[in-house]
Amino acid sequence: MRRLLTNAGTWLASPWAVAAIGLYTVLWLIFDRVSFNWHAAATMVTLLMTLFIQRAEHRDTQALHAKLDELLRVHGDARNNLVDIDDCVRREILDRFDHANLNTLDEFRGQVPTTEVLSVAIYDILKQSFRAAHLEKVRIEETMLNSFEYAGGEEIRI
Repeated sequence: MRRLLTNAGTWLASPWAVAAIGLYTVLWLIFDRVSFNWHAAATMVTLLMTLFIQRAEHRDTQALHAKLDELLRVHGDARNNLVDIDDCVRREILDRFDHANLNTLDEFRGQVPTTEVLSVAIYDILKQSFRAAHLEKVRIEETMLNSFEYAGGEEIRI
């Protein structure tokens, strides 16, 4: 999904996307002039402005990544370990627990899978699976007013 969204964002930041919207607008004017009113024109202008902003953001992001890549190349002992953290969380936590009946999972056998128990399980899984960084704590928010944090038995820093 991330690759699909990245590719879509890259295409929308290209001049081809602007040309496609321009062509669509011209064809709309030619073939259905009656329905092309001020609201449609405002929509097209808004869409074009969104594409221009997307293009500017894409160029800024590319420049930033080029600078970071250069810094990593120059600084020989720089670590690249944190790149895998998103994939680790998806693979170890989301794929395992998202939309699952927690009562049927081995991790919670003999326990009621409360938010507190789930926080401890997630903390332990991440601590074992991803050692490239220090895991400070796990926080799960059930509602705006109800959440739980677990820091591996350590005192939680605020």
